[in-house]
Amino acid sequence: IIEKQEEILLVDQHALAERTTFEKIKEEIKEKWLKPEILLDPIVLSVSKDLWDLLQKIEKINTFWFDISEFGENKIIIYAIPSVLKEYDVQFQNLVDKLIYMQDIDLQKILDELLATKACKTSIKAWQKLNFREMENLIKQWFEHIQGMFVCQHWRPWVVRLSKSDIQKLFDR
Repeated sequence: IIEKQEEILLVDQHALAERTTFEKIKEEIKEKWLKPEILLDPIVLSVSKDLWDLLQKIEKINTFWFDISEFGENKIIIYAIPSVLKEYDVQFQNLVDKLIYMQDIDLQKILDELLATKACKTSIKAWQKLNFREMENLIKQWFEHIQGMFVCQHWRPWVVRLSKSDIQKLFDR
């Protein structure tokens, strides 16, 4: 709970920590994203997509720092991935399936899903007890990393504002 002039802010510490962690991770990976990571052991995956459509999708996916080729009937081989994916526990079969079957390939959306999961798992928990410094640090991170967004990646609000008049209404004043 934060008292600010004529209002009180109720903060969901997990949702706020999750959002700040998400924003920090996104900032850190910007540079890492922009280069391919060559795999020492290429990954062979099965796919069930029309060959012509598959080749067009592969061509599009390869513009995002992948190196994927057809590898026989209903199979592809991945020689390189965007380097940022090397840092996360990615199930490549699931990732490729998502990419191949997306109407419009949006790798940023998929990356955001991966980062949101990592941010959630590594953030302060909802009922975790924080000391004053930890609370203060969390609020500082809010102002450092979040610009005008008051929801976590799951669209849950992390702050609720109650003005003095809102509180008075609660008590029929």
